[in-house]
Amino acid sequence: MNNLQELKKKIQEEIPEILDLKKGCIVLLEEPMTWNGGYIEECEITDATNKDFVVFEGNRLIDHAEKTIQRHDIKEILGRPITLEDVLRVMPDGYRIDNRGFILLGDLCQEVMWQLGKTLDQQSPEVISFLYNLIVEK
Repeated sequence: MNNLQELKKKIQEEIPEILDLKKGCIVLLEEPMTWNGGYIEECEITDATNKDFVVFEGNRLIDHAEKTIQRHDIKEILGRPITLEDVLRVMPDGYRIDNRGFILLGDLCQEVMWQLGKTLDQQSPEVISFLYNLIVEK
């Protein structure tokens, strides 16, 4: 498991609602489905109102594919994307992020900058490394 995966796991443990099967949650399918000449392995939930099934639309490989998937078709719940709000909830006391994205301890800049508007997966390796040391290895 790499630093990003460990960091995501730790944040998901602290904020379990990230793994709720609802709109925005990403799941890994038990068996890849064929769709329009390709394969769908990961899907994003766009509707989870029915208790017996969830509807997926789009995924990382094919845009706008729509299928009904039974819950037993889900191998693993990967969760919704982790946001800045989630990271702020698990950061130790004293740390904050300013309006430009710089991570601060008190008034001291930590020389890493969260790219505002982007999820944890989209952050630089320096931000991932810093947060890993701050949150996982604390």
